[in-house]
Amino acid sequence: MNIEKTLGTFFGIGYISFAPATIASFFALTIIYLLNINIIVLGGLAIVGFFLGAALAKRIEKDNDKDPHMFVFDEIAAIPITIIFLPRTIPFYIIAFILFRLFDVLKPYPINRLEKIKNGYGVMLDDTLSAIYTNILLQIAKAVLKI
Repeated sequence: MNIEKTLGTFFGIGYISFAPATIASFFALTIIYLLNINIIVLGGLAIVGFFLGAALAKRIEKDNDKDPHMFVFDEIAAIPITIIFLPRTIPFYIIAFILFRLFDVLKPYPINRLEKIKNGYGVMLDDTLSAIYTNILLQIAKAVLKI
């Protein structure tokens, strides 16, 4: 397995036959929670992950579909966005996970339009916007509930 496939499938998680993107998202969120990664590192991971992911996706797109199911690095890179600037509590992390997966699977407008962008950016942008939607909803909930 070459380095692009290793990273793109996040060390083989993408080859799991049942819900690889969901498993990758859960794995990433769990690691962030357990390591108690700070806001600055979360932001850095999201930015570096986005551009690295776009480069990886561009390479993988050449050999596969536009957004092959085995490519889960987009979920890994977007997960930090879902919880940045939010309380580090299990309920927030669980809701972030559920909302992110819903947005990523259902792809409401304009998320569904982003997939058409070429050179690996469309693969990354739909997950990034799903993560941003998730974070915005959780920020609103936090403000309304005064948490």
